Amino acid sequence: AIPTDLFRYNTSVTFFSSTFQGCTGLTGAIPTDLFRYNTSTVGFTNTFVNCTGLTSIPTDLFRYNILVTSFTSVFYGCTGLTGAIPTDLFKYNTSATRFDYAFYGCRNLILNTSIFDVTKLNIVISFLSCFYNTSITYSNTGTVQDIWNYTTATSQTCFGSNTRLTNYASIPAGWK
Repeated sequence: AIPTDLFRYNTSVTFFSSTFQGCTGLTGAIPTDLFRYNTSTVGFTNTFVNCTGLTSIPTDLFRYNILVTSFTSVFYGCTGLTGAIPTDLFKYNTSATRFDYAFYGCRNLILNTSIFDVTKLNIVISFLSCFYNTSITYSNTGTVQDIWNYTTATSQTCFGSNTRLTNYASIPAGWK
């Protein structure tokens, strides 16, 4: 398990790139306040890549990290994550420009209509394969936020192979 106060006194950390990458032995939930005191952080690239034992993401995990620009591959391959992605998970991360592969291969998730603050998505450069799954057998469920209407990013394959989404038919072809 990850200790709640692991990074509490590391307030000047700017990157958590590859911090827990490949930690298949990590199990259970991520502590809610794990990154609360890391307000200088600008990148979470590859932070939890292939941490297959993690089961859930806390609602306010990134709430205080308002300077972050990249969440590229943050939960890539975390096949143990189940249930709904927390409402407003990235609401406060209005400086973020990249969500490439953020949940790639996370095949047991329920997507919801309020993960991002859509009024701030105009700065996002890329959602490349953000929620992509490796086959339709592992399609996530739920109803996704219409992020394609709020960003200039195009042809993203963001929701590839997620045919069981309730609004899959309304997702533009370049986003499937």
